[in-house]
Amino acid sequence: MQKRHNFTDLQKARIFARDRAICSFSGKLLWILDHGASPTWDADWVDHVKPAMRGGDATLDNGVCASAEFNEKKRDNSFDNQYLFEDGWPTIVLYETHGLISDDIAEHLNRFASLHYSDWFFNRALTDVMIGCNVAWAMKEGAELSRTPAYWAKAGIKKLNKWAKIVDKELVPSMEERKLVSVPKLDSDQLLMYEARKAKSGYELECVINKLLPIYMANYEAYDDLVEIKNSEEAKQLGHELDKNTFIQNRVKVRIKDNIKRLYPNSPDRKLI
Repeated sequence: MQKRHNFTDLQKARIFARDRAICSFSGKLLWILDHGASPTWDADWVDHVKPAMRGGDATLDNGVCASAEFNEKKRDNSFDNQYLFEDGWPTIVLYETHGLISDDIAEHLNRFASLHYSDWFFNRALTDVMIGCNVAWAMKEGAELSRTPAYWAKAGIKKLNKWAKIVDKELVPSMEERKLVSVPKLDSDQLLMYEARKAKSGYELECVINKLLPIYMANYEAYDDLVEIKNSEEAKQLGHELDKNTFIQNRVKVRIKDNIKRLYPNSPDRKLI
């Protein structure tokens, strides 16, 4: 029998759950809802341990969870199998490289021990929503694209329908019951994305994309502004601009201000940031 080289959606879902929604190469956290409508999100991907070009097949044992970005990088080096995580747990490579697991990753690994394979379909629906936001932004700036936000909204609805079917059939406890989601802690964009699970049509999901777009643009541009900072005066100015912009979400403001404080620990303006 000829080997199958492409992973099925069910295999991708099971690998995603087994590996606790973390990129095996980088430690990138791949649960879209935690990132919300911000530039820190990335799509999950399944990477072959033994590449298809060298005889690797599409089996659970031959697949690892990766971010789309790192899967693309590995495409140029099929021998790169230095994983920071295997089966959702740190490897010796992580300890040799970083020595200590970050607080964010430790919290993520423990929380996502309750991940169910059905969650992948919900997460991929939100991936389609974020791709829809990218497309809507590009079209807003004049790009002509055949795959419009409506296209990605319809793709997302198919995944939400699959998610709901599995949850109903297998009586999967809610994401809140499994501590994957804490509604009181969600920012407004994250709440929009979480409520999107109730969407019944492509139109409803496209409305979510349209509501998220100005938030996504503001969050994205805030990170761009962070990169441009060259001194403490510019850092202080960015802090004030963050406070004035109501579209930028609170977690983004906190994370950017934390980065500023780390970059300029001795700034006399530190308390004003």
